[in-house]
Amino acid sequence: MGVEDAPGNMGLYDQLLALRWVRSNAKAFGGDPEKITIMGQSAGSFSVGVHLTSPKSKGLFHRAVMQSGSLFSSTMISKKEEAITRAQVLAKALGCDSKITRATTLQETINCLRSKEVSAILNATARITVEGFDGFTPVVDEEMIPRDPALALSDGNFNARHLLVGISAAEGDAMLHFMTKRFHSGNSVESVSKRTMMFIAKGLMITMLGGESAAIIDHYFGGSRGRDGTAAFHAAADLIGDNQLACPTIRFARMYLAPQRSVFMYQMSQQPSRIGWPKWIRPTHADEIAFVLGSVFKLERNVVKSDAQASENFMHIISTFSHTGVPQTRGRSRWPKFDGQKRYMDIGKQSNSPRKFLRQAECDLWEKVNDVQSG
Repeated sequence: MGVEDAPGNMGLYDQLLALRWVRSNAKAFGGDPEKITIMGQSAGSFSVGVHLTSPKSKGLFHRAVMQSGSLFSSTMISKKEEAITRAQVLAKALGCDSKITRATTLQETINCLRSKEVSAILNATARITVEGFDGFTPVVDEEMIPRDPALALSDGNFNARHLLVGISAAEGDAMLHFMTKRFHSGNSVESVSKRTMMFIAKGLMITMLGGESAAIIDHYFGGSRGRDGTAAFHAAADLIGDNQLACPTIRFARMYLAPQRSVFMYQMSQQPSRIGWPKWIRPTHADEIAFVLGSVFKLERNVVKSDAQASENFMHIISTFSHTGVPQTRGRSRWPKFDGQKRYMDIGKQSNSPRKFLRQAECDLWEKVNDVQSG
């Protein structure tokens, strides 16, 4: 909650203890305490962003890998007042409201919550999440997160000189697939109309922005875009994926740029062959995990050659970056530094291709719309 008796950020403090342990014991395992790299995907990537800007984590690592997530993803950081309000909502769902009055202190609310069984808390949280409860997120606590991360980024006080950042080509496909299962058969989205997908997209915008944006709808659905079920699904998926994951991640990379720091960026345009997605799902959120961790060799009885090559390529990228601060693919392509032209490496099934202007039009538009919405 961001208060003395319930300060919050416990997960981040657990990570901090792990980082301190690794730093203290790296040599015993043949490691170099001066070459520690932290890596995270999705919420893990957000955690990496916190440690990159937190004074508590200074000196504990030297390089970082962020995959599909950043401090700029909406609702990822709470102010103390927001955290307290969420705690009160949960307390009410747990039946504490009969004991809470206007005169009830915050400490009494905390005591009531602590008296409940873990299973009851989990069940209540799941129930109110369906009703729109945002859940508990890291909170500005004056220690781990002493101030708004955007301000910390603006100051340029970071805890690592080398940063590797990545996104998937279609971050929103996975999210929208689970949100819209009741609208399609599971085998095809062709029966889902453009109108339905636009309705869903507008609802998502109200949640994300607090209102609709004609400019956003026109960009993703305008003209011939979204003309059939699959195209309409992809339009809505790109809308949510760009807002929640791709553009916030790219923004973090852009703000991390400085003469004394190196930033490298990639977009993953390949997905594991046997991951089980419907055929209309493109390379999406979390698909790279099977490649990075080598899981394709366990998921597939007879691993597909292209999957094996992709996994070996990704592991080579991560290991070379961790060792030298410069990622290298198994191909001959030279990896350009991320810069004002948003140069990046597109990691595809056939090749690794240096490109630039990563999602430039989409992210510029979202930044403009967000600025208008925030006043």
